[in-house]
Amino acid sequence: MLEQIAEAVWSVPAPLKVGGLIALNTRMTIVRLANGDLWLHSVIPISPELQQEVDGLGTVRHLVAPSCLHHLFVGEWMAAYPEAQSYAAKGLEKKRPELPFSVRFGSEFHADWLDEINLLPIDGMPSVNEVVFYQRASETLIATELFFYLPEAEGMTHLYALLNGFKHKMKTPALYKFAIKNKPQFLLSLTPLRSWPIRHVAMCHYYILQDEAQAVVQQELDALAVPST
Repeated sequence: MLEQIAEAVWSVPAPLKVGGLIALNTRMTIVRLANGDLWLHSVIPISPELQQEVDGLGTVRHLVAPSCLHHLFVGEWMAAYPEAQSYAAKGLEKKRPELPFSVRFGSEFHADWLDEINLLPIDGMPSVNEVVFYQRASETLIATELFFYLPEAEGMTHLYALLNGFKHKMKTPALYKFAIKNKPQFLLSLTPLRSWPIRHVAMCHYYILQDEAQAVVQQELDALAVPST
């Protein structure tokens, strides 16, 4: 099940349909920290087989629910790994009050893994509140809805991707842009992406971008009109 992206970074895809027609799929990203602990982003449905593979990499210590849209399966992992810290995007604790999250991302957030993984909250989108991450050692950007790229989509999903412009290139979806309530704040929050050297982009939907990732990210930031400084 595991697909290695870089040293100490793995990905696990899983099927997921929207409305029973659009196969956007989903993807969990795993980072093994320097101390051997595992950091899991946007977890997928758990299974004994998947657990066995994950446990073979290290000890699950961190479960990240990175936005108000990516949380469906985190409860399963919290139950399976009760000793792990669980992190919720701002507002998710209200959407999922039954889940005992350990920490909410915010201005006062601190964790030891910040020594290895950058955290970038995307502002101006209160219904989404996505947090983007960047594993510095492998130069891997980890995102949920910010970027889509569905080159292998077929059928209705192919049409959906074509109409939204992310069938043949990585792009920020129109529906995502509709969720922006404060555009200047949104654009300013993305500014750090201008200075991060990016070798891989792990997107939760469908694809891992590795060819010319730096240039592709900068092109999309240009299209969004993200400031250079």
